[in-house]
Order: sequence, then structure tokens, then C-alpha cells
Amino acid sequence: MAASFGARGTDSSALRDLGIVQFLDVDKEGNLPTAFSGALLALAASLLYLIGFLNRVDSEPFSKQWLWLGLMFSYLSIDELAGIHELFNSVGLPLRRLGWSGIYQGFFRWPWVLVGIIAVISISFVFRRFVRSLPKRTYRLFLSAATLYISGAIGMEMLAGRLNPASGGLGLQGTLRPYLLASHAEEALEMMGVVVFIYALLDFGHPFIVSLDETQKRAAVSIGC
Repeated sequence: MAASFGARGTDSSALRDLGIVQFLDVDKEGNLPTAFSGALLALAASLLYLIGFLNRVDSEPFSKQWLWLGLMFSYLSIDELAGIHELFNSVGLPLRRLGWSGIYQGFFRWPWVLVGIIAVISISFVFRRFVRSLPKRTYRLFLSAATLYISGAIGMEMLAGRLNPASGGLGLQGTLRPYLLASHAEEALEMMGVVVFIYALLDFGHPFIVSLDETQKRAAVSIGC
């Protein structure tokens, strides 16, 4: 994150010519920050699958919800790498060509945030009983992770849309470079949210994973005898 901010902040033509800015810029796709974010989301998905399958073996309630969350994070990982959500931005193009920009400006410069808001509300409703069934510590960590991630993915994305030069915002001009700060805050919050979520999964799933490991060791000793 610091490397991206430094590379963008210096605005060096030499760094741009070498492709270093593109490689480190969190506001671009298909580079190092994108790969890192995708890997974090993939790790979270793997942990969700593991917990879900272990719960399913033990006939624990809500095992399906863990697996559904695993699928959701698998999609988020793929989307992070492929930029699928950007396709929703094409929704406003026909309206702009007809001379009506509607709400697709300012905070809603990128129409996909509308889909994101609807998705967050829907997911919150569908998984409300599952989340409430979690231990208090896990519940608090899940809530913290969700708050961080959504604040970045939707909140800061909307702010960055307002500050984007094409939206008539402050853009990259000025001493504080508000758009640069907003775009980096967006990615930082997303990454922190996923890291907190991974910690929550490891903390919650530790007893299951240790139990599985001990079972495998006992089986190995038994076979060896």
C-alpha cells in the first residue's frame, strides 16, 4: 500500500515508463495488489470450505451456510482478479448516450455500487440467523471484518467516484490529492477487512482443525502398528 502511494505520489515519468507505477498501483487491475487481494480472498474461501465440510461431517447446524460463504468468497476472489463487477458500470452507458446521466454521477459514478448495496442488504438478511448463532467473539470479529470491507468496497468507492476528475470532483489536483487518498483508503480497508475475517475463521475453526489433525495422527499410528 505504501509502495503504491509512493509511486503514484511521486508521479515520476521514469517510473511510469518502466511500468512500476502500473505494477504497484492499487487503483489498477491485473497487478501485484490485485493478486495479493485475490489470494487473501481465496484463502478465506478455503477456510470457509474446510469449516463447512468439517461441520457437515459432524452434522453441525448451519454447515451449508459456511459452504455458501465459501462460494461467495470464491466469486469475490475471481472478481478481484478478473474485474467482473466492472461490467455493471456499462449499465449507465446507454443512458449517457441518450443524454441522460441520471444518478450515474458523483457518488454513484460507478453504477456497480448500487448492485453492491443491494447485495449487502440481501446477504445480511439471508445470513442473519447464521451470524447470530456464532460465538460472541466470532460474531464481533465477523462484524468488524464486514464493516471494514464494506466501508472500503462501497463507502470509499463512492467517495472516490465523487472525487474522480471525470465527476467534476477535486481529483488529483491540490496539495492533499483527495482522490489518491480515497482510492488507497478503499483498498486498505478491503484488505484489512479480509485479514480480520481470516483471523476470525482461524480462531473459530482451530478446534475443528486440531481435532481433524489428531484423528489423522491416530489413524496413521494405528495403520503403522
